[in-house]
Amino acid sequence: MTNKNENSNADDEGELDPKKEEPRAIKIAKELQKEQRESEQLHVDPEQVLEELEKRQPQSSDE
Repeated sequence: MTNKNENSNADDEGELDPKKEEPRAIKIAKELQKEQRESEQLHVDPEQVLEELEKRQPQSSDE
């Protein structure tokens, strides 16, 4: 049982195998990219969205 505790303590201290580190780094990078995309969506000007919708509506009604 002490071996399990020693292994989990090593993981908590950041002493992971390089094989385990890579997926963790990829996971963190994906989370950061997701947060960045979400923050970009929050900074969209509502008036700009309405203008884009108005531009698209006449095009679809003319067809």
